[in-house]
Parts: sequence; structure tokens; C-alpha cells
Amino acid sequence: MRGLLFTIARKVAFFLAVLIGVSFAIIALSRAVPGDAIDQITDTPEQRAQLEAMLGLDRSLVSQYLHWWGNVFRLDFGESWVLRQGERVSVLIGPAIWKTTKLIVPALALTFGGAFLLIALFRFDGLPWIKKVIGSSAHLLSVIPLFLLGYLLIMAFNVPVYALMERGVIGRPAWFALPAEETLLKYALAVVTLAVGNGTLSDVLLHLESEVTQLVRQEFMVSTRARGGSFWRHFVPNILVPTMTVFVNKAGFFLGGVVVVEYVFNINGIGMMIWSAANLRDVPLVIAITFLVAALVAFLHLSGDLLQVAVDPRVRES
Repeated sequence: MRGLLFTIARKVAFFLAVLIGVSFAIIALSRAVPGDAIDQITDTPEQRAQLEAMLGLDRSLVSQYLHWWGNVFRLDFGESWVLRQGERVSVLIGPAIWKTTKLIVPALALTFGGAFLLIALFRFDGLPWIKKVIGSSAHLLSVIPLFLLGYLLIMAFNVPVYALMERGVIGRPAWFALPAEETLLKYALAVVTLAVGNGTLSDVLLHLESEVTQLVRQEFMVSTRARGGSFWRHFVPNILVPTMTVFVNKAGFFLGGVVVVEYVFNINGIGMMIWSAANLRDVPLVIAITFLVAALVAFLHLSGDLLQVAVDPRVRES
């Protein structure tokens, strides 16, 4: 038990160390990047000095870092400098996080659910040509870059519908024209783009298929089937850890890809917000979003490690 508690404490300590290191790197990089938000407000030395004092830019890096953490402990990420000047960052990012969550969670579910369905289909005896066509199509579609796949899906809906509208065959649909309006169709296409494009589906499919193949060939799985034991009782716990590992590794790519997808589909989520904030040098907003994303990825890694400790007795014993 003491060894188990030490293992958990070590993993939690590493998680906290990652947060400290990442936050320091983010703030240091924000100071090192040429130009700042003041350049867009004034070019006079007097006003610059006043604004630097007001925004805390005249402090040393360590002082600014410690002051930032003091505010974070009070759940205060400061105020927006440019994007919505004077508004609390925590208030700004709340609705954006919700929009991005509605995009990422269904995309992850679609990717992993689709991968397991394809693996089940591939292991089914029969229909060889259909399985080959479906598998090849999934891999081929997945290699398309996110921005290109998004634009292709938009054009696939807009172009034929616009042609029918010009001829008077149909009226203007409620969802037309993508991607300007907030519609269920726009979110559905964005979810498909994020779940499939940039090799995401292909990569997850290959990794999980390899893990499933290795697992079912293990001696204990073969003997379980031979004795007529419960296949799923042994399969599910043993596939959880590799699935969680793939999930954690792909979650970072999803969070990066959401910037492209939200830009293509005009969704005002975290991805679009950090894009705009970076262009406008809105440092508090950039730091807050980057830190929260990094903290989420680190937390997912910690969750994967703790799941492995809970599921795998060999880890607990070691």
C-alpha cells in the first residue's frame, strides 16, 4: 500500500511540476515575442511607460510570474487588453470553452467509436471486398488535411444547393450558407472534419487494431476462449489502458486541430479566440487559454497513469 501511495504521489507531483514549468514558459515566451498590444495603442514613450506600468509589463519576469499565479489561485486570469478591452478573461473564455467542448467531445467519440466499429467489421468473417473498400476509404479520407476537408464538405453542401436555388427548384434552406450561421449542420460537419482529417481516424484505427490483435493473441485470452470463459470480462479491462493511452495522445492533436476547424467553419470557440488574441497581442487571453489547454492535456496524462495503476496489478505491485 505504501508503494501504491508513493506511485500516485509521484505522478501527481509530476503533474504539478508540468503546470509550473508550462506556465513559466508561456509567460517567458509572451515577453520574448517582438511587439506587444501597446504598439497598437500608442507609439509615444510617455504613454508607453504609463501603459506598461498599468499592465504590469514594467515588472521583472519572476515578479510577473508570481503575480500571475497569485491571481490564478483566486481564479482570476486578468483582463483582456485588446480583443474586448477591460473585460475579464474568465468571463470571455467561458462561452468559448463550451462551444469548443461541443466540437471536441463528439469528435473524440466519433473517432474512437468509428475505429472500434471498423475493427469489429475487419474481424468479422466474410464480406472481404466490402471490408477492403470501407477500410481503404477510411484511410484515404483521413489523410486529407483539416482545412481542405472542411472546405470540401462546405462546398459539397453549398454548391449543388446554390445551383438549385438559382434555378428556382428549391427555396433557401435554413442552414444555407455554410459556414456563416450557427446551425446543427455546421457543427456536424465540423465534428466530422475534426474526427477524420489530418490522419486522425487512420492513426487511431491502426493503433487500436494493433492493440486488439496483440491482446486477443495473448495466452490467457486464448485459454479463456478455450475454456468457454467470458471473453469480454478479460478483454475490456485489458484494452482500457492502451485505449486511454491513444486517447490521451490524440487529445493534444484535437486541441491543436480545433484552431483550424473553428477558423474554417467560423465557430467562435477557444481555437478562434486564441487565433484572434495572438494576432492582436492580447497577452492575458493567450496566456490563459494556453495554460488551460496545457493543464487539460497534463491532466489527461495523469488520468491515464492513474487508470493504469487501478487496472494493472503489475503496476501496483512494482
